Amino acid sequence: MESLESFTCTVERVDLDVETEAPKGHGDYEGLPGLVYRPAGRGPWPAVLCFHGRRASKFSTFYECSRLASRGYLTVAFDLPGHGERERIPENDSRLSPAWMAPCVVHEARQVADQVLSRPDVVGGRLAVTGFSLGGSVGLLSLACNPSIQAAICFMGKCDYDFLGASLDPWPKLEAREKGHILLVAGTHDPVIDPSEVEDAFHSLRRRCPNLRVEYRHYPLIHTTTAEVEHAAYDWLEYCYPAKGL
Repeated sequence: MESLESFTCTVERVDLDVETEAPKGHGDYEGLPGLVYRPAGRGPWPAVLCFHGRRASKFSTFYECSRLASRGYLTVAFDLPGHGERERIPENDSRLSPAWMAPCVVHEARQVADQVLSRPDVVGGRLAVTGFSLGGSVGLLSLACNPSIQAAICFMGKCDYDFLGASLDPWPKLEAREKGHILLVAGTHDPVIDPSEVEDAFHSLRRRCPNLRVEYRHYPLIHTTTAEVEHAAYDWLEYCYPAKGL
């Protein structure tokens, strides 16, 4: 029989104060509904933002956040526009399109990152991001737009940002970065995100962004991850953005 995975962290609900064009939380929330996963012991700790995918919520990232917190990262997840405990956006609303959603989330994430970095239990003045599918795409885009983000893990995320238009093209910012770490993870049987597109993005990043350390991994998976795949990615994260010794 397989043993159950255990975690050493605590979870607290937070109300994140951000300015955004998207509907915020409802009920008791005045800002963005979020969760903070605090490692065991005494901080301060390095921080990670974890982005969920489309048609999911901050609760969907429980295992990812718990695994990161158990490794010594203070990890924060929040609901993306129209998801989770935020006010709903109608299905046919243009605000659910990637062209509107991606820059909106990056704008929100920048403010969330500033709040996280101002916490007394966070160290280093820098952080990492990780995300799945839509979350991976906006996580990588956040790294391009926010110099405080030092590392990004993109699980099964779309890495082609042509839909954003020239004014929001992340390539000039990625090319201008002096350092950073990116891990792209693809599923060879993924029916949603073509793994060849992820591999193409890897080669483009390696060619156009010589100051970035970029790695590409692929697994025989559909549009999902496993504990083993995530732990391997977090081993990579600990190498380039260590939980200890910052």
